[in-house]
Order: sequence, then C-alpha cells, then structure tokens
Amino acid sequence: DEKVYNTKEQSVSGFKTTGAPDGVTVALKGGSTAVAAGTDAGTYAMNLTADDFAVSGDSNYKVTLKIVDGSLKINKAEIEVGVIGNKSTATYSGSEQKVEGTMNDAPSGVTVSLKSGSTAAAKGTNAGTYKMGLTADDFTADGGNNYTVTKINVTDGKLIIQPAAIEVTVKGNTDTKTYNGNEQKVEGFTTSTLPSGVTVKNSGAVAKGSD
Repeated sequence: DEKVYNTKEQSVSGFKTTGAPDGVTVALKGGSTAVAAGTDAGTYAMNLTADDFAVSGDSNYKVTLKIVDGSLKINKAEIEVGVIGNKSTATYSGSEQKVEGTMNDAPSGVTVSLKSGSTAAAKGTNAGTYKMGLTADDFTADGGNNYTVTKINVTDGKLIIQPAAIEVTVKGNTDTKTYNGNEQKVEGFTTSTLPSGVTVKNSGAVAKGSD
C-alpha cells in the first residue's frame, strides 16, 4: 500500500494467494503476522517468508510457496510554510532603533533559514514606517525526512516609529514704559528649549496701547 505522511502511525495488513487449487488453504501460522507499519516517510516491509505460512487441504498436491513480500510506502507530505517578519512599534528617541528576526509555522522537522546575504531587519531614526523588504527569495526550506516544501509564503516585517509627544512653553515678552501720548508696543515671545527640528511660529505676538 502507499500512503502520505500524516504524523501518525499507518499500516497495511493481510495477504492474498494466487494459483491455489480448490481445497488448498494457505494460512498464517500462529505467532506470525502479515503487517507493515510505520510513521515517518519511507518503505516498511512485512518481512514475510514461507516459514510464516501453513498449507492444508487436498493431498493430491505438493505445494511450494513463492512469497512476494508485502510493504507499506509512506510518501513525503507536500506543504507550504509561512514566514512572518517581526514587527515593532517604538517612539522617536533621536537615536536609531531597529527590529529584526522572523517566526514561521513550519512543523517539527522542517527548517526555514535565511539565505546567505539576506537579512531580516528594519531600522530607522525618524518617525515613520521602515520595512524589512523580505520575499520568498530570501529564504530556503528543508523539509527533512517527512515533508516537501512547495512554497514559502512571506509576510514582511516592519518597524513603526511614532512621533514623540513633547510639551513646549511659550512666553510672550513683557515690557514697562512711561506714558508719552503716543502708541507704544511690545512684541515677540520666547520658548522653552526645543529639540532639534522643532520650531514655533506665530502670526503676530504684539501688545500695544497709548494710554
């Protein structure tokens, strides 16, 4: 019999005879079995011999048994495996940040590896989304004894850097003047220390008066 690997033990049992005339019976002797069983992909023999059988029946025949052994063949299972690049979300820190590595759903005995020269990493400094850029061509899969990997399905990994929340203090300028009958004013503002790349603008910070 021929089956496909399914992680469980599988078997084939029994035998049949050909050419036996009426009245002649061929049976397994006590303690003998006609069974082939196995779990992993491969070929398993019953290992039958003539000594495993007893012939009875018509005394007109001298029976010689010719044994064709039985067997079980378990073929490798065909599978697709999924590879998922790791993902991470971080907050802008002013320094380079990164995420690396992958995970996969390959069953036991199957190995999925990055090819030489390929990397599974995403990195960046500024706020934004950085992808690993992974494809199936970046990986190799070894199905081991029991599987044939027909396809590698890849979900790319990525790093998301979110803007950092900051608080900025804006203080309008102040001034003291003496009345002179004319309009006088004070303008402008100052801010607390700003991180690099952050600016504060306004459409006009002015206080004015005459009295």
